[in-house]
Amino acid sequence: MPTTIARIDHVLSLLEHAAAIRGDSVAIEAAACPDGRLLATGDSLTHGEVHGLVRGMAHRLRERGVRGGPGGSRVAIVLPNGPDLSIAMLAASVAGVAVPLNPAYRTDEFEAYFHQARASFLVVRDGDDGPAVGVAARLGIRVVRLTGDEAASAQDAAGAFEVQPAADDVALVLLTSGSTGRAKIVPLTHRNLCTAAADVGRSVGLDTSDRVLS
Repeated sequence: MPTTIARIDHVLSLLEHAAAIRGDSVAIEAAACPDGRLLATGDSLTHGEVHGLVRGMAHRLRERGVRGGPGGSRVAIVLPNGPDLSIAMLAASVAGVAVPLNPAYRTDEFEAYFHQARASFLVVRDGDDGPAVGVAARLGIRVVRLTGDEAASAQDAAGAFEVQPAADDVALVLLTSGSTGRAKIVPLTHRNLCTAAADVGRSVGLDTSDRVLS
């Protein structure tokens, strides 16, 4: 019988609810990724697998010093589009605050946005020695590298993550397009994200037979 989730008001509870009612159904189906995949090593991930990977990676981030709650650690994420980026963003939002950044930014842009977002951690792929890593080293930002073993270690740690985010904790920090000036920081709470997800689902009538291209 599916587990009853008392309240869905943070990202982890949303994933837990999906895993409880549709754990074996596909949640993410990967398109061709020329750079390969690390966390998501198969062609698809079920809702149960997504929940486990996010819990596990969030636990790993906390082990490496990421703090949650009010004033939580800002975790910059510089990864190519694909399932790894999705898992890393969700995990960082659970462990601290996720700050996804465009891998195509130049050195000066990374430096400006790391300062503006107050990033204290950076998630990149193992072997990535691009401008984001160089700027992080110069600014004293701790670098967390994703390796091919991360999926297994994340699954092993999945049961160990006990800290639940609060609904009004900041989960995600986005940068505006900056089309009329310097990009601005937009913080979104867990409640914001859960409410937005529910509203989008209702407004377009999403059901279990739909696929959404991201």
